[in-house]
Amino acid sequence: MKLLIHEYFKSEILIDNKLTYVVIENQMTFFKMMTDLNNQTLNTVDNNESFAILQNEEKLDLSKTLILFTDLFNFNVNSRRIKNELFRKITEDEASYNSQLDINVINENVQLYFKNIFSRYFINVTYLEDIELNDFLKLYKVEICNEGETLLETLINWLTSFTELTKITNYAFINLSTFLTVEDLKELEKICEYHKISIILFENNILNLKNIKNINVIDDDLCHLIIDNML
Repeated sequence: MKLLIHEYFKSEILIDNKLTYVVIENQMTFFKMMTDLNNQTLNTVDNNESFAILQNEEKLDLSKTLILFTDLFNFNVNSRRIKNELFRKITEDEASYNSQLDINVINENVQLYFKNIFSRYFINVTYLEDIELNDFLKLYKVEICNEGETLLETLINWLTSFTELTKITNYAFINLSTFLTVEDLKELEKICEYHKISIILFENNILNLKNIKNINVIDDDLCHLIIDNML
């Protein structure tokens, strides 16, 4: 799998099932590139398709195949997106297990309960007779509880869970090295290889990437260099 940033330079960056480091030295270029990438993953009206990921030379739709993390300060394992994906997956699985009978029994019992309640009052009411499983999950405020003791553990839990639910395997982070140690990053590299996940780290400086090999650096002249930052 390859990452192309054709709006800026022509080089290809291999990203298959590994942690890929991309350092953009010029701060204005970094900001513009990250804004472009964010617009592309969100498929906004400002999307100029500066980036491309090729799988077997076929261009992927980044709004459907890449998750970009832009704000780790407010990272939440209970994001609406992952809960919606979880509920969707549960609903699909239950449908294949022929569990509709269980939902019907629940609905019948709820209706009987309501009937008993409202029979005490001289008032006519209406209510839904059938509630879908997805609505029950929301009603009972199902929350995901796989936060780790550290940011690294939480990220790993989120990435592996989301990958299992959605089959999306491409992720990108902005300045993740600000929050993780080099040892954490090396651990994340192992997770990528084991779970066949591709993670791209976009960084605006190389200072936090000590003793890291194969760093893709985009210099002020938009030249693509590959260096080893061994100290």
